[in-house]
Amino acid sequence: MVGFTPSTLDLSFVNNGNVAATKVTFLLDGGARRIEDRGTFAPGVTIKREDAAGIGYNDLSRENVTVSEVDFADGTSWHAPEASNVASR
Repeated sequence: MVGFTPSTLDLSFVNNGNVAATKVTFLLDGGARRIEDRGTFAPGVTIKREDAAGIGYNDLSRENVTVSEVDFADGTSWHAPEASNVASR
């Protein structure tokens, strides 16, 4: 019998911009999974999310998390230079 213990993926991030962010998109493992966090994220405030991947993240070997896109309250957005290449895979 093989046991399975899901783990959680906890994220923390800081908006380093000058305008509140409204959506932050994370890519896990080079785009294998996408997580969107929506809200109002003030500049300079650390945001912490417990179990950001959902009920449990079941593969501890997949730890590569990058920010691919940020939408701001003023209607502007930021896109990681390589994010469009990764997301299209």
